[in-house]
Amino acid sequence: MIVLRLRFANAPLRSGRTGGRLTVPFVLSVAKRSRRTLGHGTGKGRSIRGIGPAQLLCLLLLPAALTGGCGKKGAPRAPELLLPAAITDLSARADDRAIRLGWSRPETALDGGRLTDLASFVVLRKGTRADCPECTAAYRERAVVRVEDADRLLKQSQYGFTDRDLEAGTVYRYRVLARLSDGSAGGPSNEVTVEWQP
Repeated sequence: MIVLRLRFANAPLRSGRTGGRLTVPFVLSVAKRSRRTLGHGTGKGRSIRGIGPAQLLCLLLLPAALTGGCGKKGAPRAPELLLPAAITDLSARADDRAIRLGWSRPETALDGGRLTDLASFVVLRKGTRADCPECTAAYRERAVVRVEDADRLLKQSQYGFTDRDLEAGTVYRYRVLARLSDGSAGGPSNEVTVEWQP
């Protein structure tokens, strides 16, 4: 059986091609286990000599390969921090036919990492009578806007929704949630308010 042994020493080695002296931080030795040892009975392996440039490069890179492993892995990410960051630029404008919403696609999760599995946006709406400022209402799901570019290199950066199911004299408030492919959603966006008077 062939056994590779590394012993560290600042020993000069001679290049078989150039004859120059090169100093490397280790010496690679090879020994064959048998009843008779190599090296004139000393029990020590013979040092490899006649090292060319290619072999020397391998020797120089070997310590990094032995200690580096498969690369440094980052700490595991907590599941709750993988949710999309909340949308902060939701906007709304009204014309004579509809209320049009617009927002930017979130690029990061709550932990600041890259967001890779965005699936849809959930548009929430609530409406109260304009002549009843003390009235309250709960947010309800108004629409789902699908994200259809998950497998594309270039991603759509701006999204929107046009709401035409409106009643005159009503104050509408909107929020948008970003949702992942597993159904989990990030926090609600900023709120926008429009009084619908066509």
